[in-house]
Amino acid sequence: PPKVPPEPAGPDGGARAGPNTGSSRVTRAPTLTWAQARTQGEAAPRSTGHSLLVIGTSLFLFGGQDDEGFSNQVWAFNVLMTPLTAQRLAVGGNLPAPRALHAAVIVGTDMYVVGGIGEGQMFNDVHVLRPHSLRWAQVMPSDVLLTHLEEVEELPKCCGHSVVAVDGVLHVFGGQLGPSKFSNQLRSLDTRVRRRRWHRVRAFGDEPSVRSGHSAVAVGTEMYVCGGSAGKGRGFVDLYVIDLAAPMLVWRRLKTFGELPWVGLFGASFAHHNSLYVCGVTPPNPVPLAHKLDPQVDRSAEVYQLPLASEPLAWERLSTSDPKPMACSGHAAACVDNTIYVFGGTVQGQPQPSGELWSLALPPSDASGSAPAPARCAQRARHTPEVDAGDCCRYGVVRARQERLAGGGERFVVQLQDSQVQFLRETHPHRPGSCLRIVHDGVVQCGTEDI
Repeated sequence: PPKVPPEPAGPDGGARAGPNTGSSRVTRAPTLTWAQARTQGEAAPRSTGHSLLVIGTSLFLFGGQDDEGFSNQVWAFNVLMTPLTAQRLAVGGNLPAPRALHAAVIVGTDMYVVGGIGEGQMFNDVHVLRPHSLRWAQVMPSDVLLTHLEEVEELPKCCGHSVVAVDGVLHVFGGQLGPSKFSNQLRSLDTRVRRRRWHRVRAFGDEPSVRSGHSAVAVGTEMYVCGGSAGKGRGFVDLYVIDLAAPMLVWRRLKTFGELPWVGLFGASFAHHNSLYVCGVTPPNPVPLAHKLDPQVDRSAEVYQLPLASEPLAWERLSTSDPKPMACSGHAAACVDNTIYVFGGTVQGQPQPSGELWSLALPPSDASGSAPAPARCAQRARHTPEVDAGDCCRYGVVRARQERLAGGGERFVVQLQDSQVQFLRETHPHRPGSCLRIVHDGVVQCGTEDI
């Protein structure tokens, strides 16, 4: 099976990567200092394509790949201890198969793992780890149809995709489905209901192109998608946003300025105090000639910050001093108590992935006093082409969400607030009239035919 690519492809379609030499150089003061974390206890394995998530004050490391194969181990780093402690957790239950390039997210205190690639196969399964019991469980989407007009839809087997959670709903975007086959589809799975089902989400606007190896983070109810690649010669530095709680979902491509990050392939990003951070990405290939004179430029990691409250949106490269972690891909990053942690990854020219954990303390100004980030989708009407008004119909004081059915019909869904009750009105091209269903917790309670 393919390993994480050691370096990203070149920029796509004239997108600018690296230092923006056409404008003034923007750096932050004071200069920040990287520190390689010294751990007490067991040594975490070298890894690439893993996930690193924050639960409480601990970092949870899952999966990944090294030169010996794939892993399904779970490690915990207690970052409040001095020195930092690392421990392999003894987990039980229905363990996920060893994998890398999966997607993972925290819902409450539970860790959800979606898809990925293992020995000779890709996955589309969903597993959840409950930290209080340290037991895995597989989330089985329901195969019970809500109505006879509906077909069961599965998440395709994929790797290099992303997942975010908004109000208990998993949103999976993009990924690689096979050799030279990539996706830009958005699917959702509600973890709050008993009968869980995948839904393909219909959205309008400036939809991102197909990609994998990108980053996605949630800020409030908005999801930001950054970077990625769609094969050789197609690397991206673009940035998109979508409000996942809006009655009508609309993608927007955001225009950014400043010192753009390097092309991000299997980079790491996260949101912290109304800012989007991208860190540790590998420079594009070939490295610009001017940078070849300084080996530190193309071999060390950089951290870029995008304050979401700024107008216009401008990337800033954080000023950091040596020594720095090596530039890599397939690493993972997280932020705890205003400190960035970066673990592992594939370093260009190195035969094995890294097993190092680095930390970077952000200045106090990034922890307080930040203005709330404006909703980037709040003025989406100005950037959205005209659509049929029926796609967002008002019924009194609630809105109906339109969904397309597999058989060619359509459904209008009214979800009661803070409830698992839905009112469904469905039409079908091969049947006269329409039908009405009242659904509770995924089960049809009553209905009428041919209204």
